[in-house]
Amino acid sequence: MPYQPWLPERVVRVDALYSLHYFSFRPGYVYPGEWHDFWELVYVDMGGATLGDDGMEIPIGPGQCLIHAPDAFHTVRANLAPETNLFVISFGSESRALHALARRPINLNTECGRIVRRMVLEAHEFCGPVLDITAQEALVPSPDAPYGSGQLIALNLEMLLLLLLRQANGEAESPPKRAPITEQQDMLSIVAAAEAFMRSHLDGSIRFDDICKNIGVSRTTLKRLFRQCLNSAVMEHYQNLRLKEACRHLRSGRVNVSQVAYELGYSSLPAFSRQFHRMLGITPREYTLLVNDSVPPRRP
Repeated sequence: MPYQPWLPERVVRVDALYSLHYFSFRPGYVYPGEWHDFWELVYVDMGGATLGDDGMEIPIGPGQCLIHAPDAFHTVRANLAPETNLFVISFGSESRALHALARRPINLNTECGRIVRRMVLEAHEFCGPVLDITAQEALVPSPDAPYGSGQLIALNLEMLLLLLLRQANGEAESPPKRAPITEQQDMLSIVAAAEAFMRSHLDGSIRFDDICKNIGVSRTTLKRLFRQCLNSAVMEHYQNLRLKEACRHLRSGRVNVSQVAYELGYSSLPAFSRQFHRMLGITPREYTLLVNDSVPPRRP
């Protein structure tokens, strides 16, 4: 007897990705607005914002998201928090079910929050560490992007949207309170959140206490989790991320050593060179000469 396939219904299908952003806004920042013929999801990672959607003003806070439907004119106004961090992903989809999620604040439970964290981390790998480029008219994958990175982002987005639809239909429980940090998955999600915050501030503008405050854990807990999960000190990992970004800039050949030091917030070129040499064993100029012959051509 031949096998009979069962074809799952594609309730939500993400057909295209248009933009990936992680913005850090100061109090009172205002984005005058735009509209486009695809969907956009805005998640508040820290602080708060008032989002406009076709004339309706909708305040959202940490751990909440709002979805703009295609052709909706939308704006952003950062609230009076010291800093507001937003993750924004815009996408194409013909799924009519998504209209049930549009134009209203949605609380993300722990599972949905983890999915967003995974998307942020994968976005940094897919596009490069810097995701606050406003004039992003096309997604250009990084030459170093992991295999299948773009598809993982789309799959995680589909999973998130499906879970939000379940929640909207009353099939999900209210967001649970955080349990003690014992499970490996919880530990990794906190470390991932800390790393995402670090990647959004590679200019050296944050300190240890800023990271703890952003993700809501104590200094002792964060130190312990980084030792257990990454076998590294917190700020040492931050410096490694900054130097990894420096290497990416130097490999591109578009900026010189002095410009890289300035963009990454080092107090001086000698300070940058000392840190680079201490971590990698060679100077920035030696690294530039080493990779000069293997720099890939710049994509248009």
